[in-house]
Amino acid sequence: MTDSIDSSKTAPQSTTSTPPLPPNTPFTPYELQPKQRGGSAGTALLWLVLLIVVVVAGVGGFMFNRKFDQRDAQFAQRLQANDTQTDALRAQADQAASSVQALNTQIIQFQGKLTDAQAQSQALQQQYQDLASNRDDWTFAEVEQILSSASQQLQLTGNVQLALFALQSADTRLAATTGPQIVTIRKAIAQDMDKLRATPSTDLTGLAIKLDTAIDQIDSLPLAGEAPITQPTAHADTPRDTAAIAAATGQPYWRVWLQQLASGIGQQLSSLVTVRRIDNADAMLASPDQSYFVRENVKLRLLSARLSLLSRSEPALKSDLHAADTGFGRYFDQSSGKVKAVRTLLQQVDQASFAVTVPDLNASLAAVHQFKRGG
Repeated sequence: MTDSIDSSKTAPQSTTSTPPLPPNTPFTPYELQPKQRGGSAGTALLWLVLLIVVVVAGVGGFMFNRKFDQRDAQFAQRLQANDTQTDALRAQADQAASSVQALNTQIIQFQGKLTDAQAQSQALQQQYQDLASNRDDWTFAEVEQILSSASQQLQLTGNVQLALFALQSADTRLAATTGPQIVTIRKAIAQDMDKLRATPSTDLTGLAIKLDTAIDQIDSLPLAGEAPITQPTAHADTPRDTAAIAAATGQPYWRVWLQQLASGIGQQLSSLVTVRRIDNADAMLASPDQSYFVRENVKLRLLSARLSLLSRSEPALKSDLHAADTGFGRYFDQSSGKVKAVRTLLQQVDQASFAVTVPDLNASLAAVHQFKRGG
């Protein structure tokens, strides 16, 4: 092949000397076949390389684009997480600001309370110093407080023993001090103690037990509409001698016999009917449910009377006892012995509750007040 090329290049130079030779053509078609196969193989290889490059470039671009998409998704998630954290931090900051504001408010309130407490403490310290400066004033103030409390408890509850104990405690405290005015106060306390010792005690516990007994028996008491009716018993009249009666009276036999027959039938019919007098018609109209409420209402009245008895509230006690007795008389069977016994208990409590007048402690209180005004 190189020979043919060289010969073709040198052919124009020797045109003048020798005539041109014909081109060197291949002797056989076989010599031309490698050249054609080599060109098609190179072209195919070139296209294959280009295809590989394009595929590699496409795969690389796809992977690169996918990587960018993943990075974008990660960045979006991170941004969203950052936004969420920012919102949470912002909410926490707002909550912290609210808490700080509330704490500031509480601190201001505590400072105000602390200031008030300090002022009260200073006032108490000043009062303590004023009282401690004079031991007699402290003792008299304490004795006055004891006597005032004992007087109030005596008037409210009527507890003579508690008042007597309070007077003894006040007298013991005054015994540690000296002075002419102290003797006057102790004499007044001794007089009140003598009055308390001479006062007969009222058996409040016994009266309360009677009310408890009455309350326990209410459920077993018969109402007016539930009173037991005695079943009538038929009884035959004693036989009489009709002939003797007719002979004695001079009446016909048949008339005496008819009179005896009518009298016997009348006695039998009258034993079948019982007539009772009920002054309050409401008692007969009470249903079983209403009967339950009637009993409970009377119980509540008696319980209230018991509390009034223990607190020595005479008007409330009288009112509750009278209301309960009215309920017994209106709705319960008055012929029952149990009802009569319960009403008797109520009358005993009503009569014995405040038969004794409780003394007061005015003499002792007046002596203490006189000392304070004089001192």
